[in-house]
Amino acid sequence: MHGIQKFFTYTLPGTTQAFTQMGVPLPGISAPLVAGVELIGGLLLIAGVLTRWAGAALAVNMLVAIALVHLKAGFFNPNGVEFPLVLLAAAAALAVAGPGRYRLPAGPA
Repeated sequence: MHGIQKFFTYTLPGTTQAFTQMGVPLPGISAPLVAGVELIGGLLLIAGVLTRWAGAALAVNMLVAIALVHLKAGFFNPNGVEFPLVLLAAAAALAVAGPGRYRLPAGPA
């Protein structure tokens, strides 16, 4: 949903501007990259396809988001690391464990 939001609600120019204001390095490159990872990675996880790769990409995405944006807001929501840490843990677990039994047949897990 955050990928869809970055592409269609905020738009890529708006997301790039937000990344600039947050101090994200290379916002012209990182904004579309993050939006793509969030959109495509999320869809792959839902489908159970390339789960390990999608989980790894989303885990890296969350590590960077925590380091650049959320850490300075402390632990608790709405802007702290509390929820991003849960997303990081879930994505990392999927990267390590794979999709499990319920996935689209796409080769070995």
